[in-house]
Amino acid sequence: MDARTALQALLRGWYFILLGVVAAVVAAVALSASEPPSYAAESTYVVSPAPNDDAFEVAEGVRTLDSSRSRAIMATYTEIIASQTVLADAAAGLGLTPADLEPYSITAAVVPEANVALMRVSGPDPELTASLSTAVGQVAAERFITLYQIYAVQLLDPPQSPAPRAPGGLLQTAALATALGLAGGSGMALLWHAPRMRRRRLMESRLDAYGDGGNVTRLSERFPRAG
Repeated sequence: MDARTALQALLRGWYFILLGVVAAVVAAVALSASEPPSYAAESTYVVSPAPNDDAFEVAEGVRTLDSSRSRAIMATYTEIIASQTVLADAAAGLGLTPADLEPYSITAAVVPEANVALMRVSGPDPELTASLSTAVGQVAAERFITLYQIYAVQLLDPPQSPAPRAPGGLLQTAALATALGLAGGSGMALLWHAPRMRRRRLMESRLDAYGDGGNVTRLSERFPRAG
């Protein structure tokens, strides 16, 4: 299919595209409305050399903050935050079991060009989401310091309590639905109109072959509504 035929088919089948987008967005909004709300608590932690009077340990702590070793240290810390062991300890501290926290998710990432870890806890209950964020942060810091005693972990930005509603869910779903609706509607327009346009051009070319080019009325002029 050439580009001209495809473009004309899309223009003629604009209603397919419109219907596809509307149907997809309505379905996405209905699906999002039927799902329980999600809340997110974010907090940040700074990893730095621990205060110490021992000059050797202070110097060693500073040396470990070079770019290559710092990345390894921060990667280890974020893995500790998101580990199942930390989650189990945090759940126990809240009087819960890991099974009670299955609807909740914990992610951690390193802020670029900084020894700062960003933790995000998401879940269906705003109060428990905030409490879980605090508990995980404390347990992860204790485990990390046990492994690396020359470091200290300080809470930089505490989680908001209760946790706010997670942003962007509905907008992201609607945007994805719009893209899918555009793709589906465009496909229907091409399948419906492109073959008819090719057949019409073939018939017009055959009529032109038998006429003198001036006395033959083209099909598109004789039947403007065809196809």
